[in-house]
This record gives sequence, structure tokens and C-alpha cells, in this order.
Amino acid sequence: SNFVTRPMQEAKNLPKQNFTLYYFKKMLYYICSKLFEKGVKGVIEILSPVGNDEMLVAAVRSGADAVYLGAPDLNARRNAQNFTYDQLKKAVEYCHERYVLVYLTLNVLVFNDEMQKVLDLVRFAASVNIDGIICADLGVAKIVRYVAPNMPLHASTQLTVHTPEAIPALKKLGFSRVVPSREMSKEELCSFIKVANEHDMEVEVFVHGALCMSMSGQCLMSANFGGRSGNRGLCAGPCRLPFRCDEKPDYALSLKDMSYIKYINELKSMGVTSLKIEGRMKTPEYVSAATKACRDMVDNGKVDQKITKLLRDVFSRSGFTDGYYKGELTKSMFGIRTDEQLTLSRAVQNQIHEFYRNERNAKGVNAFVILKTNEPIKLTLNDGKSSVEVVGEVPSIAKTKPIDYNFLRTAFSKLGGTPYKLASFEAVIDEGLSVPMSSLNNLRRQAVEMLTKKRLEQTGCELGAATLPTIKKRTQKTPKIYCRFENINNIPENLSGVEGLILPIEQLKDYKGTLPITAHLPRGLSNTKDIEGLILNNKPYYKHIIADNLAVVEIANGLNIPYIIGTGLNVTNAKSQEEYLKLGAKKTILSYEAKLSECDYFSGEVGITAYGKTPLMLTRTCPIKTTIGCKNCKNEIIDRKDIKFPLYCRQGYSEIFNSRPIVLSDKLGQFNKLDFIVLNFLDETPEQVETVVKNYQNGAKPQGEYTRGLYVNGVL
Repeated sequence: SNFVTRPMQEAKNLPKQNFTLYYFKKMLYYICSKLFEKGVKGVIEILSPVGNDEMLVAAVRSGADAVYLGAPDLNARRNAQNFTYDQLKKAVEYCHERYVLVYLTLNVLVFNDEMQKVLDLVRFAASVNIDGIICADLGVAKIVRYVAPNMPLHASTQLTVHTPEAIPALKKLGFSRVVPSREMSKEELCSFIKVANEHDMEVEVFVHGALCMSMSGQCLMSANFGGRSGNRGLCAGPCRLPFRCDEKPDYALSLKDMSYIKYINELKSMGVTSLKIEGRMKTPEYVSAATKACRDMVDNGKVDQKITKLLRDVFSRSGFTDGYYKGELTKSMFGIRTDEQLTLSRAVQNQIHEFYRNERNAKGVNAFVILKTNEPIKLTLNDGKSSVEVVGEVPSIAKTKPIDYNFLRTAFSKLGGTPYKLASFEAVIDEGLSVPMSSLNNLRRQAVEMLTKKRLEQTGCELGAATLPTIKKRTQKTPKIYCRFENINNIPENLSGVEGLILPIEQLKDYKGTLPITAHLPRGLSNTKDIEGLILNNKPYYKHIIADNLAVVEIANGLNIPYIIGTGLNVTNAKSQEEYLKLGAKKTILSYEAKLSECDYFSGEVGITAYGKTPLMLTRTCPIKTTIGCKNCKNEIIDRKDIKFPLYCRQGYSEIFNSRPIVLSDKLGQFNKLDFIVLNFLDETPEQVETVVKNYQNGAKPQGEYTRGLYVNGVL
């Protein structure tokens, strides 16, 4: 390092004692800085949300080590103000000048016709030295590796990673960090982090902010209710509206905000890399209070009660919850935003402004001064990575009080208004010399400016191609029909013309028919050992299994079981599909949000779910169990318009389904680029199943209540 290996001629006149002490301290600092770069256990990052310039300043000045932000499109908070390309470049410079990392959120599902836009954004992000990209779509991750192979990839919580078995798959896909689902308990997080550490995978954990009722990446409620896709960053928040489980009015899908700040010391000891705060659509004051609370907890092991109160007052939904972390899934987890809380929020704005009114002097720098007779004064400033040297005027003979060590230390510690603070100061001083204070101030300013400039003179990632290869079009075909059942008791005797069945793996032994079977597994997994047992014990009964999460992909590959990509893995573009095919998938069922008009882009065997009630949410907390109890369950929740939505539980998770089925039986001409279609039966009788199958075979027009679904209606 250049600040350790100072040219010998510059120190040849130093007394031996001073020379040895100086280099010993510099070498020690160098070693410590390298340990820090590699991530000494206990060093942890505070990651703050940023939706605009004021939030950026609030986060940085309140103590963030890193921020995450988005461009106007292609991020999970498209309703936030976000950053234009020019603003993004300036934001990175602002943060890097203050030793703060910047992660770009590209954490949405994208369509095939948006891939060039993704490529352009990634190229720009790499050119301005973004420190990492957060992805929720494997197609986006592939583009990042294609364009900027050295760019760190972070697996978004939108990928619904909630079991350790998914970590090896993420590693193969090029990810270096994972954000696990917020529904995990302390014990589950411990096991998860242990496996992540074994695979050299960083773990980023949400510690404060909003909780969705649905597991991230598994919600289609907003998309189905109004075309605003939560998986594409435009969630309208319908779950915050009234839903009930009986006749009593309630908000059965509205969870309180989470807060794990008091558990930060535990999370550090577990090996968590980054503490993430949710809130890119909230206020600068909220970001400041949350960041300040985390900063105090990390630095001091506690948070002042005043800050705790300000954090609660600036935003909460009837308080906070730690129910998932503690494994206590009760009614106490639910809450809404009240008028009283809105009033409190406005009242505390000015108090919180004080947290970020001034520049934060956070980065320690080391200063070394040589003040010799008949030689220009020299100041060396280093921050552990970069080092600069400035030369001033030749000192004069002091007429009154000469300069001493304390005088120089005071002069060079005046770093207010900069990101720096003086960490150490060393000096070699001849006696009886004097330098004007104005010269010392100018020397200090020059050194600070040069150090900052040197840090910002980094080159971006090596960039790959600027365009994407063309797509070969698919040939026309007649798709096969598969029927999926939630309950095998609903299977009719006559299913002529059906290629095969997709059945719950727990029910396979009870099926007495002769059609080929594909087993479907739960989307939500807690005990993967039980799932492995189900896969192995039922192996004689099925040809394939459906993988609705990355853990099942990894388990199936480990057991050498052929598998099909299910809708839970959210394939909406060909690049994403290519990644799953490389991992070993045999077929792909496209996401409910995929564009039917883009089927030409896909390769291999591809299908869609052409009939059935769309799963709107996958939840770890059952709203019925926490409100009226399982004994009173009618397998439905009811909205403010008295519309009933089916709800079924499986393996400790609940799924909420749409009230009306997708019906596309009269749209068969649009399926001619598909290899198969899936008819998904939830609670239909055997007679109703037979009718639906015949309608799809004959192209009949829909009857009764139905929806065309997102394949036809599309999403924003």
C-alpha cells in the first residue's frame, strides 16, 4: 500500500525512534483496514432506503453505511420519486465521497420486450460505480453477469428465499448476497445464516419497516384487483383495506410494521452482514429516525428512549411487531395506520431534522506532518485505502511562540463540513519554526480535496455487449391439457383427452387412476427434511415434481428428480427461463403475470395456467387462525364488498385465492405457441371439472362469473 511504503528518501532525516514508531503504526492500520475489507465478524452494515435526494441526505447524515435506490422504472417502488440517470450518477458520487455504498434496486419481474432497457440501465450503473445490484428476476441477474460480470449480485427478498437449501442454487447463479424472507424466526435465521456462511454468501436482514401479509414475490392481489403489479413495483396495497373472517369488521390482512432493532446485537452474533431498513416511499424523517436508531444500536449497544419514541411517532401501524422473529404468530401482529398516528408524525418532523441538519464526520483519516528547517511543510493524509501528499511553504523562524505538536494537531483536526474526522496524528517537527495559520488551513483543505478526488477516480466495471441477441420464433402447435387438483376427491372418472394430472404430493398414494402424475409441492417450506421425505417416499407414483421455489430446485437436483418450474418461481421472460433450464428444469409453467403475446421468446416446453382461481397470496400467518380460530374456519375471507375469497392451509402456510376463476376456453387460438396448458381445480366438483375440460377441448364460451386473468388483461 502506498501509505505504508513511503519512499525512503522522504524519511531519511527522521530520528530512528520516530521512523520506527511511524511505520509500525501505519502497518498496523493497514492490517486492520484489510481485515475490515474482508469483513471481520461483528462488523455490520446499516442499509437505508432512499427514494429521493432529501432521503439520501437524511440516510447518509444519520449514519447509513449503504443505501439502496432505484431508477424511475424497473424497481419495486416505482411510485417513489426515484432517480434519473443524471441524479443517480450524482447520488453515487455524493455517497462515495462519504464512504457510503450504493445498491441499485432492479428487483422486479420484467418482460421480454423490456430486456434492452434492463441492459442499458445495468451498463449505466456499472459505468458510475454502483456497488451492487438487487435482483428478483433471474433474467435480470443474467443480464447483469452478461454486461458487468464483476458487479455484486444481491438476491432480493422478492425471490422468496426462506430455507437454507436455496443458497447453493443462488451461488451457482452468481449471487453474493441474499435477502431472506421476513417471515423467518430467529431459529430459522440462525440455521440459514450458518449455511450461507459456509457458501461465502452474505445475508441481509430486514430489521425495520412495513410487513406485507403475503410473502414477498408471492402476491398477485394488487395485480388481479386493478392491474398494478406488486411484483413490478406498483402495488396498490389492497390488503390494507378491510377484510374479515366472520361478520365482525376487521383488517385481517394488515400487519403492523416490523422492528428488530433491539435484536441487532443478536443478529450481529449470528453473522448477519447487513441490517436493512424498509421505506423508500416514506419520508426523509422516517429514514433518518430509523437509521439513527440502528446506528446507535450498532455503535453503543442501545438506543436512547427519545429516539425510540420518535421512531414510533414518525411512522407505525398501531405500534411494531416482532412476531415472526419470536415465532409468535398471533392477532397482536396486526394493525393499521390511525389518524392519531398521522398527527404524531407531523408533530415530530422538526425534531428529527436535527439528526441530519449537518454533515456527519464519520470517516477516520490519519495525518502525518513533516515540519523541517529550510524544507516545505508536508502533509500526508490517508483513509486506509487512499493516500495523498500536499506540500506547503517553507517555515520561517518563530519570532514568538514556535509551532509544536498540539498546535499542528488542532489545526489539522478542523474537519467540520467534510465527511472526515481525525483518527490519528503524527508529526516530525524541528524546533523554533512558524507557519501562518492561513497556510495550514489551505494545506488541510487541499489534502481533503485531493483525497476525495482520488477516491472518486475509480473506473467502472468492465462492460460487455450493448445489445441482446435476436430471438428465434417458436413453431405453432396444439397444446396438451394437464389438470391440477388441490384435492384428489374432486377428480372425475372421465378425463379423456387429458395428458396427465398434477396432484398434491401428500395425496399421491390415494390416487387410484391410470393417468401420468406430476407431484406439486408446497410453495411455502419450513421443514425441508419432511419435503425430502415426501419426494423420496412417493417416487414410484410420479414422473415429475413441480418446483415453486429455489429450495425445491436444489433438493430435486440433489435427489436426481426431474422437475418442472412452477408459477411460484415467476418466470416472465426467456432469460429467466434459460437460467432454470440450465439448472436442470424439464418444463416451465409461466408466471400468471407473463404476457401471452410474448410466447415466441421462450424455448423448451412451455405452458400457462389457463383455468382456475389465481392464488393471490402465500402467507405464513393465517388470518383465520389468528382472528376466529381454526375450529371456526370456513376456508374463506371476505372483503368490504362481501366478496368471498377461498383460503386453504398447507404445511404451515396459507394460500388465499381469487373469488373468480380464469376462463380462456374461447381463446384457444392464442395458445398455438404453447406446449401445454394447466387447468387448476381448487374446489370444483367432479361434474364441474368434466364440464370445464370439455369446454377447453371444444373452445366453448365462458359461463357464469369469471376473469380473463393477467395473461390477457396484462399488468402495469
